[in-house]
Amino acid sequence: MENRTEHTVQTEEQDVRNTPEKEIAAPKKRGHTKPILIVVLLALLALIGYRLFDALQPVESQEEAKINVKVTAAEKGTILTESLLTGRIQAADEVSVVPLAAGKITAVYVELGDYVSAGQTLFTIDDSQIASSYDQAEIGYKLAVESKNTAKTNLDRMKYLYEEGAISLQAYEQAQSAYTQASLSVEQAAASLSGIGTSLSNYTVTAPINGYITSVNVSEGNMASQAVAAVTIADTSTLELSSSVPEYLINKIKQGDPVDIRIKTLSDKPYKGTVKYLAPAPAAGSLTYAVTVSLDNPGEEVHAGMFAEVSIVTEKKENVICLPSSAVYVKGGKTLVAVLGKDDIPEVREVTSGLDNGTSVEIVSGVKEGETIIISGQNYVTDGKKVRVVK
Repeated sequence: MENRTEHTVQTEEQDVRNTPEKEIAAPKKRGHTKPILIVVLLALLALIGYRLFDALQPVESQEEAKINVKVTAAEKGTILTESLLTGRIQAADEVSVVPLAAGKITAVYVELGDYVSAGQTLFTIDDSQIASSYDQAEIGYKLAVESKNTAKTNLDRMKYLYEEGAISLQAYEQAQSAYTQASLSVEQAAASLSGIGTSLSNYTVTAPINGYITSVNVSEGNMASQAVAAVTIADTSTLELSSSVPEYLINKIKQGDPVDIRIKTLSDKPYKGTVKYLAPAPAAGSLTYAVTVSLDNPGEEVHAGMFAEVSIVTEKKENVICLPSSAVYVKGGKTLVAVLGKDDIPEVREVTSGLDNGTSVEIVSGVKEGETIIISGQNYVTDGKKVRVVK
């Protein structure tokens, strides 16, 4: 047993002596070297590709990106501010016909929508009783006229006899008194006949104006009422709008001023109108002033009852430099615009603005006529740094 052991030890020592030193010092590592090499190669390829792509790009794309802007020219023009009044279109002349006589309606001659002329009969009321009174008054008037004529003939005869000395002064004066009384009776009879005649005319109701029938509240066989309008007539040949203005606008407008009237249900294009009436004082219990605007040539498409807006010019300036309101901005408490110079290089400039209606703004100072102004993107430009102008 001991001899086998020694032999075994000797054999192992011989194996160690025969093994190279590198193999003894570092044990072999398997499965790690290839993945690391692949990753390194991929990274190198990516870096080379990026460098190559960057080198192929235009010079401009390698510079800092330019700001896109839109521009306009500073021009002189007119700027104004407006205030809106609202109301409904109505006929300039509209009449409610109320009968002046009471009684049973015998006939109605018009219908809703009919066009009538002034003096045309609308309806009639039973006038049998008043007609009888008129006939009696007419007879009384004729008798009074005959009595007057007789008294005049007698007076002429008595005057001749008196001048010839055939009758006394007393007889002549009695003839004069009789003639005076007969003349007075004629006047009284004429007044009575005229009064009854006027009353009789009230039983035939006529149109006071030209226009269209907009309501009919009577019918044959019913009783006419003096408390309710029987017929309404509107003259639509002239249309107008009634509204009111507050105190701060009363001195901004005057009678005769032209205005624009917009009826959105018909068109976006404004109709022309004129301030027809402006109240000198506010209505009782109100702080507003009544104003009436008439439409000039409204056309057949405009009807009474339509809702409309009236644009009242409250302030107006002409021949001033105007810019879009969007071109002006405030930064650091200063009112600024960006003026585009040569080579598309902007200059941020402080300006003084004036009238501004929300769409356009007046430039009092800081900009000259004809200069190019940035109207979009100006908040992002840098003074002196080139920009790109786009449409």
